[in-house]
Amino acid sequence: MMEKTLLNKTLKGAVNLLTDILSLVDPDSFSQASRIKRHVDTMLKSLGLQDTWHFELAALLSQIGHITIPREILEKVASNVPLTTKEAALYKTHPEIGSRLLQHIPRLETVAAIVAHQEAEDEMEKIGKHLSQEDKITLGSHLLKVAIAYDKRITAGMDEDQSLTELKDEPTRYAPALVEALAAGEGSNKQVEIMHLPLAKLHSGMILDQNIRTQAGTMLVARGQELSQPILLRLIAAEHNDVIHGPYRVVNVRE
Repeated sequence: MMEKTLLNKTLKGAVNLLTDILSLVDPDSFSQASRIKRHVDTMLKSLGLQDTWHFELAALLSQIGHITIPREILEKVASNVPLTTKEAALYKTHPEIGSRLLQHIPRLETVAAIVAHQEAEDEMEKIGKHLSQEDKITLGSHLLKVAIAYDKRITAGMDEDQSLTELKDEPTRYAPALVEALAAGEGSNKQVEIMHLPLAKLHSGMILDQNIRTQAGTMLVARGQELSQPILLRLIAAEHNDVIHGPYRVVNVRE
């Protein structure tokens, strides 16, 4: 029992360390990973799946390989600027790099494999019409594939309906059952409230609706990031040092 508790604490600590590193090195990628996780959570909830921690962690850690990609390439990707052939080849290595960072952490072997295959080019007819939860790597990789494609369209300025329509128009590339699950979740009855609040009024679970940069232009937290206690502590320290100032625009989502 003590060994299992120690293993769980080690796993949690390792995951927290990796996400903290990503949030410090590249807030944009950390924000992207957080959005991808929300999209994956939406699909999982719509499908009513159980034992989903592999998929949730894979989504949260899907962009960890970005820490090895040059900043200028990440900025071009975030701004939808076309990459050169050489840049595209380098950027395409991030899933495999991320997988290598994860595969030696106890109990994350499956998560590492899912991360490695997030851009898998397998056409749907090659794996059958039905994705089985028993094959966690295949299901997980296609969950990420749908979530990433959807997020790219949303961040490029498309609305939800248009983004989902584009995914539905490519049923051999994006698993129809997963796209439908995403559409069902996105269309659920959610109340969205946009607020401008001082730092003291922010709390975990709110979603940032603006980029927060220092006066020198350094990105601290990117738009779309769900606020957590570590992020709030970072903002408190930055405001205390007079490098950022509120109020801050956030989205509060209620079911």
